[in-house]
Amino acid sequence: MQSTQRSLPWCVGLLLASGLFSRLYGCGVPFVALCAIAGLTLRPRLAAPFALALVGVNTLALGFSGWGWLVSLALIALAMVALPRALPRHPARPLLAFILAFLVYEAGLYLAARLLGGAGAFRLGQLWLGLTQNLVTFALLFALWALVARMAKPAPGQALATGQ
Repeated sequence: MQSTQRSLPWCVGLLLASGLFSRLYGCGVPFVALCAIAGLTLRPRLAAPFALALVGVNTLALGFSGWGWLVSLALIALAMVALPRALPRHPARPLLAFILAFLVYEAGLYLAARLLGGAGAFRLGQLWLGLTQNLVTFALLFALWALVARMAKPAPGQALATGQ
């Protein structure tokens, strides 16, 4: 993965994408997709601050629900951005990272809801909606990242022609 995709501008772009997708989905932030993409494309020292910034920005934008939920979401986001690093390099790694992030997210939310109150709010329809929104977001962001990575690579012989 090219260093340009792991840089601060890509991180800021992902944060801006969280606002765009939140508006598109009617205040539903695709945390799974954003954290999985961040874990796959950002350097580890940027991925963790990104996860915390994502939670912080969206908590401020969508309304503060209490310290318990804020801490829970922060821990879940940190786990989701760390997951891809534990996976072996394989063509299926991005999809596996997304699936594991979704499972961690839903299990973490359910556990937090059991501890903080609100476990009765979990419905299969909401789970399905969250899965589809996150999957669409993940696919779009991954395609964008792949496009940027391809554009960042020099054409064959270009480095020689420019004297680098």
